[in-house]
Amino acid sequence: QKEVQCDITKLVVKDGVRSIMENAFIGEAYLEEVTLPDSIEYIGEGAFAYTAIERFNVPQKVDYLNSLMFVGSPIKIFTVSPYNEYYKAVDGVIYSKDMTELVIAPAGKWIDNPNYSYTIPSTVTTIMPYAFLNVNVNSITIPSNVKVIKQMAFFGAGLSRVYFRNGIEMLYDSVFLDCPKLTFVHLPSSLKSVGSYTFGYNNAIDYD
Repeated sequence: QKEVQCDITKLVVKDGVRSIMENAFIGEAYLEEVTLPDSIEYIGEGAFAYTAIERFNVPQKVDYLNSLMFVGSPIKIFTVSPYNEYYKAVDGVIYSKDMTELVIAPAGKWIDNPNYSYTIPSTVTTIMPYAFLNVNVNSITIPSNVKVIKQMAFFGAGLSRVYFRNGIEMLYDSVFLDCPKLTFVHLPSSLKSVGSYTFGYNNAIDYD
């Protein structure tokens, strides 16, 4: 799909379909409900971007996810098929099956509670690229088990404060790029590597 808009509100994909390709339903601003069959194996980037979807269930065979699939959509809760071998959802957030990777936090989860403070589970060791893309959460605490935060993990997030427990070792490029509300970051002594534009162009941040 490129410039064609269908103004659909509900999408039901029949069993047997294996792929939802890149940008397939991008910009369908009235699309609120999606039902995908267990046969789906692949969802492309931008497939459900800029829609009105608030709930999304990941089918059992999907083995790759990132927030770019849903950018610009107000998703409040993700669920994952219990038969999916790669991912699980806890409180609406998607993690790897073993809970060591935080994969996607739904952008609209805290939209009605902008002062919410989120603590990442202690099992997580890696925050994946774009995991908190455009997420509206006020502050976040990153536990000591988290060693690596990958590129653009918090791109465009509504963060004002970030607290790192001692343990973080690497921040990839542009982790906090385009976070205009971010004014305070606690950086522990365990930090070994900081990528380019990790904190974007924000010169008003108070580092502790």
